[in-house]
Amino acid sequence: GERPERHMFAGYQYLEGSPKEKTRARFETMERKWAEMKEQDPQHTIHAELAHFNLDHTLHFVMKHLFKFTDSLGLNEHEMYSLLNQYIFYYNRDHPEEDQIPEYEAHNSRLTPNNSLHMINDLITKYLLTDDKNIISRIQYHTLGHMVTCYDPEKWESGEDSLFRSGYTSANYCNIPTKEVEPNICKSHSFKKLDLQGLPEGMKLIDREYTFSKAHLQGGVETQDLIQYITIEGSPFICGIISTPTCKDPSKLVGLGDNISSTGFTYQSRKFI
Repeated sequence: GERPERHMFAGYQYLEGSPKEKTRARFETMERKWAEMKEQDPQHTIHAELAHFNLDHTLHFVMKHLFKFTDSLGLNEHEMYSLLNQYIFYYNRDHPEEDQIPEYEAHNSRLTPNNSLHMINDLITKYLLTDDKNIISRIQYHTLGHMVTCYDPEKWESGEDSLFRSGYTSANYCNIPTKEVEPNICKSHSFKKLDLQGLPEGMKLIDREYTFSKAHLQGGVETQDLIQYITIEGSPFICGIISTPTCKDPSKLVGLGDNISSTGFTYQSRKFI
């Protein structure tokens, strides 16, 4: 039969130039539109890319009005901090009689893979799985030096192609002197496995075979064993993590996260009934 539609939405930060009530009305309109999409076809797949918001109420509106229809969520480390701290704010507000949970403190330096996995583990186990108002079954997290995609394998196809393609999107925006050196962007990257010692409690490395066409990578770099897979105890999610090349002189920063996220979403298909 005909494949259900897929849509990605981003750019919510541009609503912050409007008064709060106008911003609220815009999100309420989006909520109605997204509800109509899901009503027409419950398998209509929606990906939302978070942004760095200057106003707390913007993230609150995203979570309140859109998460209930969001199948897939994209975010970087700054947006992860904001999202976790918003969940903590809700919990502390609703449980004043309990000891207040401290906020996450942003790291000043590059995050290690384990820093990222700790936050992802907390997001999934403490908040997403306990919030019956959201339907998020896929998370794509991108930061400097590595990328993580977590998904429910009952609802999503294998994510190797998505991880590789989106992980190397940033290499396309490096300022380089000649086209002759372009194929060497990925060859110059160290393709060693990430050090994942000291995983969060409940996370476990697993062996998993996969196939991926190395021709999809710039320079034809060998790709075997680059993705490491992790399960999360008590959760349906499986996570794939891979190191990614960094660019010292990027030609594009604004909107790069949207490009990375849209690439990942495009190349990981939903499983449909």
